[in-house]
Amino acid sequence: MNPVKSAPIKEIEVLSDKKKIKLLLDPLRASIIRQLGTKPMTVKELAVALKRKPGTILHHVERLKKAGLIQQVRTQKTTTGIVQRYYRASAREYQLGVARVVAPELVQKKVDETPEDRWRMVIQGLAEHGFEIPPAKMEHALDLLRAMTACEDAINKRIYGMEGSSLPPYIQSEVTRILRRLALDESTECSRIQEEWHRFLLWHKKQSK
Repeated sequence: MNPVKSAPIKEIEVLSDKKKIKLLLDPLRASIIRQLGTKPMTVKELAVALKRKPGTILHHVERLKKAGLIQQVRTQKTTTGIVQRYYRASAREYQLGVARVVAPELVQKKVDETPEDRWRMVIQGLAEHGFEIPPAKMEHALDLLRAMTACEDAINKRIYGMEGSSLPPYIQSEVTRILRRLALDESTECSRIQEEWHRFLLWHKKQSK
């Protein structure tokens, strides 16, 4: 086994680069990132886990690697002499909530700002990255954001409401993060809404070119 020099994995990375955002709006690439956020894997292992052809996975892995979202961490030669390359994500978790994506810096929230105001500003901010939502589709976009927020809020309330842990706070924080991520991945409803939102954004991205 030969380790490859790579940067330490980050706990959280907030993405603001529109090219990286566009890459992760693809459901398959997002699934690859989720797999590689838990442990290093080869293209073959990813193909098995995601039930896709190795060639397809390799194409997406190359793009993610070029963008710096994943990196090669080691190589290992098999008994037949084939060199396997192991990849992992550059961060354990990416902040992909649309509000954080278009406004990664901390912004003072207005006292009279409603969730509806915030969602509309988020949609306006997405236009700066090429995702232009026409007025006729605004209500559909808002419906998707409402549903996505409600789904995430329900999971957050359940996960962050757990009490009575004897673990040190910094360990409990890590456990909570893992449980939240697992709950989001396991929620059929959250996954469905997120995929629909991604398809919606990608369609309007193409239309605005």
